[in-house]
Amino acid sequence: MKKIVLALILATLATTGAFAQKRFFYGGQFGIFTDGNSTAFSDGSPREKGATSFNFTIKPSIGFYFTPRLVGGLKFTYTNCSFAEQETGQTVFNIRSIAMNVLMGNGIDKDYESWRISPYLRYGLLSLANDKLKLWLELSGYAGVRTPRDSNHKLDPTHRKIIYGAELHPLVSYAITKTLMIYTSIDFPSIAWEGSARTSPVGESDTSTRYEGAFFFQANPLVAVATSLFNLGIMRRF
Repeated sequence: MKKIVLALILATLATTGAFAQKRFFYGGQFGIFTDGNSTAFSDGSPREKGATSFNFTIKPSIGFYFTPRLVGGLKFTYTNCSFAEQETGQTVFNIRSIAMNVLMGNGIDKDYESWRISPYLRYGLLSLANDKLKLWLELSGYAGVRTPRDSNHKLDPTHRKIIYGAELHPLVSYAITKTLMIYTSIDFPSIAWEGSARTSPVGESDTSTRYEGAFFFQANPLVAVATSLFNLGIMRRF
């Protein structure tokens, strides 16, 4: 009887090991974007510099393959988004910058730092090139904090927000080897909703909480291509 029980335990462990082999993965994604504009005058007047942005995002992640086409995991996102002011002292909202910020998960604020945690699910829609090239649909939710910077580009914790939301967008991956894969978020089209809550003091003892919400839909293939070039990730299965 003991031999039978031992054999069943060993068989169970072997089956579990075979099932889990190469199903776990870890990796990370890095995104970067910068832009700017300026105006020149034919009469020789000094050139005016426009608003300039520099944004980068780092996303380490872990996950598990439930099936070859269904993946779930957890992402941790750090974002630093900064804008430089114009020499004329005027504020210019660059539409291209706003679109890129939204697509890269940076939100629409101008100058800030944020941290997020995001559970996600990816479903494989299409496979090509002997199953090496894949198109995925990723659904993720997130929660975190966003801290804006003041006019001196220093973090201002008094205006810190709690942020939360959900995103749905395509993702493309390519398997270099059986265990190593590169990927990029296409973000065309992408759908996202984001909410925020910020508590501010009112008087000496009371506080007031302000809630906001915004819905985004992006379907600009030119912006999506630019995002893909600067939004790359690598994943390793084990």
